[in-house]
Amino acid sequence: MPGALGALLDVLERQAERHEALLELVRRKREAIRTARIDDIVALCAEEQRQVVALNTLEEQRLDIVERMLPPEQAGAAPVVRLADVLSGVDPVHAAELQRRAESLRLSMEQLKGESSVVNAAAQTLARHLAGLMQTVQTALSQVGVYERRGRIALGARLESCVDVTS
Repeated sequence: MPGALGALLDVLERQAERHEALLELVRRKREAIRTARIDDIVALCAEEQRQVVALNTLEEQRLDIVERMLPPEQAGAAPVVRLADVLSGVDPVHAAELQRRAESLRLSMEQLKGESSVVNAAAQTLARHLAGLMQTVQTALSQVGVYERRGRIALGARLESCVDVTS
């Protein structure tokens, strides 16, 4: 049991470190979105993906260790294993450390979730803005149809019209 407990504490510590690194990436991505630095956004997304893959590997390790720590009658029985299930078989000194690390990880994950939702909203706003710009450019190009000698769009006479759809 102490070997599995040590391994679990180690995995929880590494997960917390990865979540902190991911949180820093999310903050940097928010700044890149704020300043519309597309190349930085792409690079940060790639690094974020690597961090998520590493976190997934750590989570698989954690689940395997927890499965080994459970009493035989509980192993494989419950689809979701709670911290209380693991703490019941651990001495109080180690249980306090395990609970502290688990709580630290939980807080880090909640903070990451909040920051990620802000970045997601900012990215959607930037995407809508860029789509609007592209639509404006496409509309301008489709109305003109010709270019001047220097490569600029030739602005001809415009026909303004209005259709009353209320009657």
